[in-house]
Amino acid sequence: MENQGHNYDAVHYTLNRAMHALAQRNGPEAPLCIIAHSLGAVIASNFFYDLQYPSTRTPSIVDVTSALERGDTLTNFYSFGTTLPLWSLRYHDFSRPIQVPSPLAGQYFPGLEGEWINFYDRDDILGYPLRPIDPAYEAAVNEDVEINSGGVIGSWNPLSHGGYFSNGTMNRRIAQGLARTWTWVNRGSG
Repeated sequence: MENQGHNYDAVHYTLNRAMHALAQRNGPEAPLCIIAHSLGAVIASNFFYDLQYPSTRTPSIVDVTSALERGDTLTNFYSFGTTLPLWSLRYHDFSRPIQVPSPLAGQYFPGLEGEWINFYDRDDILGYPLRPIDPAYEAAVNEDVEINSGGVIGSWNPLSHGGYFSNGTMNRRIAQGLARTWTWVNRGSG
């Protein structure tokens, strides 16, 4: 019988290799900011969940000395058009979201406030708010922001799912969060 976790593990492996390359390029203690759309937000959430709540599914880490690769420096998570609430229907107990910032981020960036902001369009049949999932998600996600994505042709129908990338409100909000993090990390280095 084929290994049921094969694809799941293959995706984790791909993410781990990308985080290894990121850590080598930007430093093993660089702040980690995730921007994820649709199923990508579910994949990212699964990956960091498995790092934060170790089990038999915990991903192998290329360089265990790298805080970034271990997910310890996760500071911001921006999800949009996410299907995560649909996944919550699959599991009986789905009340354990990832922690943003990571529980260990304060060791690397004391006082830095991270955030998990979720963007959704009510016309997007695949994107939903996260805070209503349950009280744990209400506490973990700083804000669900309703936006109108998709432009004139797609904003009122399921095509809105592909329109998030060009939404100025969302892009500005993410840019402001990234700029706050960059400014905080680089304060006093000029």
